[in-house]
Amino acid sequence: MLIASAAILAFVAWCARSSREVRSSAATLGEFALVALAMLFLSERSWKQHYVTLFLPITFLAWLVATRGWRDPVSRIAALALAASALLHGLTGSGLLGDRASDYAEAYGVWLFGGLALFVACGVALRAQVTAARP
Repeated sequence: MLIASAAILAFVAWCARSSREVRSSAATLGEFALVALAMLFLSERSWKQHYVTLFLPITFLAWLVATRGWRDPVSRIAALALAASALLHGLTGSGLLGDRASDYAEAYGVWLFGGLALFVACGVALRAQVTAARP
């Protein structure tokens, strides 16, 4: 567990490197999204009700998809993560799988895996912005 926690924090530190002078960019939202998701993963009290904070990464990734278009690989990764998140989080609803199967899906961590898809996509997008900003 300690290694997984350290890996999550190292990933956040590696990806969240936007300039302090430019805080009006979307990268700031992406960094907030990474931190919010890291808090969900690292908290011992992270229940599905706390996943209301997914509005941060979903907004950031949807903005990337809307502004960059389909030719950009980061936009495609963002769209894929949004689709994976919607699918995985939707599996916990009883209307799709039924009561028993949706309980199994929730027990086997679809909330975590949907959040991880968003986490990785936000990190990839932020890392791409950092490397693009370098001279």
